[in-house]
Amino acid sequence: MRQFPSLRRNLPGILWTALIVLLMGIPGNRFPQISSFWEWLEPDKLIHLVLFGVWAYLILRQNPAQYHRNRGRLFVLVLLSGAILSAATELLQHYVFINRSGNIYDALANIIGTIFGMIIYITTHTKKSDKR
Repeated sequence: MRQFPSLRRNLPGILWTALIVLLMGIPGNRFPQISSFWEWLEPDKLIHLVLFGVWAYLILRQNPAQYHRNRGRLFVLVLLSGAILSAATELLQHYVFINRSGNIYDALANIIGTIFGMIIYITTHTKKSDKR
């Protein structure tokens, strides 16, 4: 690992991404189906919020130098990456994984979770001198 310091730094985010894909691939015949947006606070949607919130936090945390150099660009990249990961997992659920189906509300919960993770990172890692 000494030869690959960026791999070591990025390992938590990489492993969490793998965990998200693994969990999204578990057969879903035991999970309740959500039919409307207003039911988004069901446990399923909260799981999506947490998974992607932690993902965004880990991605931002593993790149502190980039955060301080160009905050806006990094936040846009994390948001776009979260949206791409969300779309990819929902498409995999719809077309590849057995007994799973893609859901636009799950994708929306994933993106909202990404935003929450970003907000938590900003509020916990902004120095007092940066808040002026």
